[in-house]
Amino acid sequence: MQGKYRSDEEIASWRARDPIPRLAQVLEERGWLEVGGVAAIEARVAEIVASAVRDAEAAPLARTERLRDAAYPERWA
Repeated sequence: MQGKYRSDEEIASWRARDPIPRLAQVLEERGWLEVGGVAAIEARVAEIVASAVRDAEAAPLARTERLRDAAYPERWA
């Protein structure tokens, strides 16, 4: 059993119906996407996400006294 609530068979059944690989196959067959193009897109997205995470982790933490101002602007007070 892979997860708490779904059997391996159920997960495999849904993965077989995943529209992304099916769409990629159609796009490749029509010549609108290079073979392996989805992998290149996924790799680029992973780079972008990793960069965003590094930037967020490197950013200074907000001062706690500013949290109220962000949650409750003066116009709402």
